[in-house]
Amino acid sequence: MGEWAEQEGARLEDFFKYVNLNRVCQMIANGRISPWVLLNCETGKDMLTIMHDDHIKIIYEIIDPEWWKRTFKKRDEDTDFVRATLREAGIE
Repeated sequence: MGEWAEQEGARLEDFFKYVNLNRVCQMIANGRISPWVLLNCETGKDMLTIMHDDHIKIIYEIIDPEWWKRTFKKRDEDTDFVRATLREAGIE
């Protein structure tokens, strides 16, 4: 995400608002963007709502929302830490 911001001359907090959907799908599929980040910030979840079905097919097994929802509940301290870290970085 930081590399993207540097390359694009953009702010890190704008990543999920402006990143190319094909590029972010590749980043998720390659493990460069974790569901911990994607699903614990509003801009990440908002980005998912604008993705085309083809994009979702590429990343669905990785971001399986139901599985991650259970994981976040089981590991609430970790989830709180990730959310706090994202807020500190301006990614909400």
